[in-house]
Amino acid sequence: MPLKPEHVKAAIAESIDNPKFTRIADGLSLYLMTRNGRGYWQFNYKAGGKVRSKMLGSAADFSPTQARNAKNSFNVHRKDSADEQPRRSITVRQAPAVPERRGITIRKANPGTAQPGSKLFGEVVDLFLSEFAPGWTGGIDGREAAAYRRQLTDTDFARLPVAEIQTPDVEAMLKQWSDTPATAEKILMRVGKILSYAKAKEYRSGDNPAAIKGHFEFLARPVVPTVNHHPAMKSADVPSFMRELLADGSTPATALAFTILTAARTKESIRAKWKEIDGTVWTCPADRMKGKQGKRLPHSVPLAPAVLKLLGKRGAPDDYIFPSNRGPRTGLWLSSMREALDRLRGKRLSIEGLPPVVHGMRSTFSDWAAEAGYPQGKGGLIDRALAHSDGKTVSAYQRTKLIELRRPMMNAWNDFAMSKV
Repeated sequence: MPLKPEHVKAAIAESIDNPKFTRIADGLSLYLMTRNGRGYWQFNYKAGGKVRSKMLGSAADFSPTQARNAKNSFNVHRKDSADEQPRRSITVRQAPAVPERRGITIRKANPGTAQPGSKLFGEVVDLFLSEFAPGWTGGIDGREAAAYRRQLTDTDFARLPVAEIQTPDVEAMLKQWSDTPATAEKILMRVGKILSYAKAKEYRSGDNPAAIKGHFEFLARPVVPTVNHHPAMKSADVPSFMRELLADGSTPATALAFTILTAARTKESIRAKWKEIDGTVWTCPADRMKGKQGKRLPHSVPLAPAVLKLLGKRGAPDDYIFPSNRGPRTGLWLSSMREALDRLRGKRLSIEGLPPVVHGMRSTFSDWAAEAGYPQGKGGLIDRALAHSDGKTVSAYQRTKLIELRRPMMNAWNDFAMSKV
């Protein structure tokens, strides 16, 4: 049965304390969506073999009859248009005032931004990812893009018209993450980025209600705990630890030893292949290095005799140096070295304070090198060994002269670390 204005008003009133959407059918795939004392008209249609949704506007701006007319106009237009987007502007009326709840004033719909056919927040997230995620590490299917989808598209917040989102909406969404402040902060930053993108694309106007600087920095939100750096082993304990590590004899333990001796990151070393080693130099390709895609450089490491001896007989060019049990063309899991470290921690070792993560060993190397008097700071040998590039040194220079400048330091580190093996 088609909805009447009184039905819409009653449904919206009932949703004041309901943070989740309730869908009420008007007929012919048109629905009234109510949540938190507000209502929206949504039209579901089929395109490309999939059911899609289009938010037609706020119930404060369109009566049931106007919503049906907007649906019909959109339906006709999408069949005649390649992008299936309505282009006609429709004048909207000022929304009536709504009551307060839970100490927060419920806003009125903004007649300057509420538009029929306004894109939903989730739709804008998809557009943003399709445009920018291909350039991220892992691309459109990588971890960063997956986090955007998981946190921003599979929520009720994703079904809000992006043109109408305001500060109370963002605050309500963040409350579900109050127990994990660090995650809440990341989500706030991502929401802010999507809303800035929406404004640039003219899907909305006005200030960004998720902006941190000048806005959310003055509002109450979960407090992010102080960041603690990865714990590092005392450099004096490294030789004894390396002896215990190599006595383990497993491939993950050998991979961890290689990682420590080269001061590499886990992803850089565990995916290393034999073709990346040329004589006494290992070059990790740019796609495994940390940083933004397009700005990363290959990182070359001079290998000390101790490392070459550790690696043993050379395999085929495309074989992994540290293969899994499934064969030389399958690498170890990223967690393999962490598990080897946990296994050692469970034994009665003579070393106290084993770092809980592999990355902490990079700090140990940095401490040792600084104590040994090697140049520190941006562009210094220690930063170069850790691949902390200042972005100004060209790749050719980094891979030639600086390799030989770093070789004595890496040889000394290897001699020290392996002194008890």
